[in-house]
Amino acid sequence: MERITKFTNVRDVNKKWYLIDAKGQAVGRVAVEVAKILRGKSKPTFTPNISMGDNVIVINAAKVKVTGRKLANKLYYRHATNYVGNLKKFTLENILDDKPEFAIEHAVRLMLPKNKLGRKMLKGLRVYRDDKYPQEMVVTRVEEAVKAPKLKETVKVEEVKKVEEASKVEEVKVEEVEKVEEAPKAEEVKVEETRKAEKLEEVKVEEVKVEEVEKVEEAPKTEEVKVEEAPKAKEVKKVEKVKEAPKAEKVEEVKKTKEVEKVKEAPKAKEVKKVEKVKEAPKPAKTKEKAKAVKTKEVKKVEKVKEVLKTAKTKENTKAIKAKEVKKAELNKEE
Repeated sequence: MERITKFTNVRDVNKKWYLIDAKGQAVGRVAVEVAKILRGKSKPTFTPNISMGDNVIVINAAKVKVTGRKLANKLYYRHATNYVGNLKKFTLENILDDKPEFAIEHAVRLMLPKNKLGRKMLKGLRVYRDDKYPQEMVVTRVEEAVKAPKLKETVKVEEVKKVEEASKVEEVKVEEVEKVEEAPKAEEVKVEETRKAEKLEEVKVEEVKVEEVEKVEEAPKTEEVKVEEAPKAKEVKKVEKVKEAPKAEKVEEVKKTKEVEKVKEAPKAKEVKKVEKVKEAPKPAKTKEKAKAVKTKEVKKVEKVKEVLKTAKTKENTKAIKAKEVKKAELNKEE
């Protein structure tokens, strides 16, 4: 596999020169932007072990803005001889009067690596107290001088803005292309819809024609059927009347015979009821004896079931006792 992360070589580094105007800006704000450029943090090919940053020119160091009470309270220390008691103090006001370049250089040095690489990066910084800097540098060394914008703005911000504007222009072009592509699609959709509507109308017209033809064909058939059914209905009615006449006579005869049979059966029914009452009189005694016999049988069955359950329990108990005795014997043998 190819390695995606590429480390730049010192020979491939091309350094540019940036111009930053410190007029009206705070010392710390200027130092932050200078340190970023010197270290090369803004580059996509940044490698921490190489001095691949660009060079910076800072002008108007004496016109730096100071906030709060830093002019009197901010102190800078220096040992002249490294002997005890030889520590010297300087306020920010003294520094800006005597050597304003030192304030910016000191702030930038503390923001860079504290080693050989950091000292090498710091060599690419040039600070001047006013807006004049050597023209020879521009002719011989300065490849590109860029004026820094106001507070909290750098060259990187301008580049980002340009990239954003370019992307917006591309998006606008893409939208226009999409609109142009969608236009013929919309026309095609409309044409397809019109075709579908025409097809539906044709289908409806054909269905209407077919229905009319069927109605026309069915009309004579219905008339023929009515003509044929008329004489048949008359014949059926006559036959039904002829058949129903003897049936009604038979029904009347059956009714008369039933009435005669009822009259004959009346005395017989009375005699039968009397005989049944006489026979049923001794039955209660027999029923009581049968009920007692049934109860005795059920009691015997219940007793048998209880005896069977008792025997089963005794058998289980005997088996359990035998099993315990066998286990005890085995344990005794093992011991």
